[in-house]
Amino acid sequence: MSKFKTLNSILKNSSSEFYKNFKKYAKLDKQFKLDIGILDFESFSYYFAKMNKLPIFSIDNMQVIDRCKLDIQVPLIEKQII
Repeated sequence: MSKFKTLNSILKNSSSEFYKNFKKYAKLDKQFKLDIGILDFESFSYYFAKMNKLPIFSIDNMQVIDRCKLDIQVPLIEKQII
């Protein structure tokens, strides 16, 4: 599993709405500063917070853990809690 390949896949397969939102983000006033990223299992917000070196508070829908299945083996390093 490659994080770069995953991001590349997300970008290739994203809808046009993703790009519209990204353009809106790019136009935000530079005076607008956030203190924290509050996320709800949504990738754009996560990457936005990471790119801006914000602390991340995730309120994910934990039901996804019981309901999703992966077609690939997750590397052990990705499973480790840091």
